[in-house]
Amino acid sequence: MAIPLLNINDVPQAIQLALGPAFLLTGIAGLLNVMAGRLARIIDRGRQLAEGAAAPLGELQQRELASLDRRRHLASAAITGCTLAALLVCMVIASLFLEVFL
Repeated sequence: MAIPLLNINDVPQAIQLALGPAFLLTGIAGLLNVMAGRLARIIDRGRQLAEGAAAPLGELQQRELASLDRRRHLASAAITGCTLAALLVCMVIASLFLEVFL
């Protein structure tokens, strides 16, 4: 069984194909940074409300805490989705190079 030779012209083409997903990965990293900052602000505001209340929380503070909790869950889900998207883009890049070498 003959082993196929690696064509040297396939490597630059694979790099060109992987360039687009690499830029997409950079965009996803920027989005992750923004979402992590939002999540940090949500958590800080929740701590500020919880620590600042020596007496039982009023209805307005309880509603704000409930809203912050919902926002926290949504931000966490968005971060999870972006992380999964980044992982899939990395798999696409890896498969492009594996295709050339195999």
